[in-house]
Amino acid sequence: MFKIKRKQLLQKDIKTIWNFISNPYNLEKITPKDMSFEIISKNLEKEIYPEMIIKYKVAPFLKIKMKWVTKITEVQSEKKFIDKQIKGPYSFWEHEHILEKHEKGTMMYDVIKYKPPLGLIGSLCNFLFIKNKLNGIFNFRENFLEEKFNK
Repeated sequence: MFKIKRKQLLQKDIKTIWNFISNPYNLEKITPKDMSFEIISKNLEKEIYPEMIIKYKVAPFLKIKMKWVTKITEVQSEKKFIDKQIKGPYSFWEHEHILEKHEKGTMMYDVIKYKPPLGLIGSLCNFLFIKNKLNGIFNFRENFLEEKFNK
């Protein structure tokens, strides 16, 4: 199992940040264009809720589109939520989003736990490129959120 931890100070109140990150339709905005992200679920609510299923297509590697299905497993409004992969490229994927009030706005934390498929080969692929790709995705998100909320 591998883990990525990120944190970012956003200079807006928790409610504003929550309204943005809890809307599944904003996933496309915070995902790099070269990943060809596309929500395929129909008629999603504009705010996540426990047990919500989100289906999308994404091309994480080599422009090969694949279906990815996540389930929202926990929601604490304006505090945190967790999404977990049901179907997708990883043997295990869980992403915890945490918001905390900060004197300058909102501190946002991301904790991603993941396990590539294929055992030892997957671990080697993680070392060679998966971890770098994931960090690139989260760097893109950080830059997007910086522009949206801190400029």
